[in-house]
Amino acid sequence: MNSIYLLALIPYIPVWMYMNVRGSVQIKKEMLVMSFLVAIVSPVASYLWWNKDWWLPPSLWGGQNYTFIPEDILLGFLFGGIAAVIYEFSFGKGLSKNRKPHKKMFTLFVLLTFAICAVLFSLFNFNSFYSIIISMILISLGVLSIRRDLIKSSVYSGALTLIVAIPFYAIIHFISPDWALITYKYQFLSGVTIYNFPIEEFIFWFFYGLTIGPAYEYAKGWGFK
Repeated sequence: MNSIYLLALIPYIPVWMYMNVRGSVQIKKEMLVMSFLVAIVSPVASYLWWNKDWWLPPSLWGGQNYTFIPEDILLGFLFGGIAAVIYEFSFGKGLSKNRKPHKKMFTLFVLLTFAICAVLFSLFNFNSFYSIIISMILISLGVLSIRRDLIKSSVYSGALTLIVAIPFYAIIHFISPDWALITYKYQFLSGVTIYNFPIEEFIFWFFYGLTIGPAYEYAKGWGFK
């Protein structure tokens, strides 16, 4: 049971590698930057919020005895890179630097995502799922109001990221249908499930892709050809 989280992530390693090898130089760089960024953010967010009222997956490194889950680093690395480039990779889109970079604003948006989530969770007692969803929606609205040309790629990134994430749950369910029952804190969630997996999981991946997809292009001032 403790190895299932890691086992479900392993098939995404060759997917990440294939996209990186086959992608353009720009895609390679974008994947690496976003993979490492999200690999840092993911375990921190899990430790601070998600593991308290959303899920606490058994870990190969200590069962459910710790709220710091090393697998979260791998999850963040793989899905951070995949979600960042899935639109341009899937549709063969090239990039051109035809917009003003917003590196400082991008950093501010990352910090604001954490700040909004922290305020909603700690001060207003919002569930961590709703806290992060509201944060991502607000940040996406900020980014896309400045870069309206990225709206299409953002929506496609959300939909494609959700599709890519589904096998993760299928693998887990195939190996152990009861894994979800001991992992999710249903009492804090909506109660709507698909094969024991809360509907919140699938909503999250759409908005995750929606937010991550245009992030690098926004920061660097890139546009799609």
